[in-house]
Amino acid sequence: MPQPRAASEGDATGYHASRDRIEQQIIRAYVRLAPSDDANCSRTVTLARLSGLEVRLTEAPWIEQPDLPPFWQEIHSLTTGSTVDSIGCFEFGADELEAAVDFDCETKHRHRARN
Repeated sequence: MPQPRAASEGDATGYHASRDRIEQQIIRAYVRLAPSDDANCSRTVTLARLSGLEVRLTEAPWIEQPDLPPFWQEIHSLTTGSTVDSIGCFEFGADELEAAVDFDCETKHRHRARN
């Protein structure tokens, strides 16, 4: 599981506020994906855009492969049109939601470090 960067005492409030904002964003995206008449369609909500990357939450019901998670948080390259990294979730309970927030925070941290 990705580990968030350590926050100094001075930026701890901003760090936690950012994690809370990301968590709420993921929950809202999850709720937006929930209502659907077609259980076989794949749907995506963009969580963030970082230069040539998008962080997305995708629901992909896998009827033929029920052991795969139905929700995927992905880093998608707009340049290549491919998925750079991803994390799967069956439902967004406390542990999976925390892992999704960590994934998003680590993605943004790596992006800031490169730019």
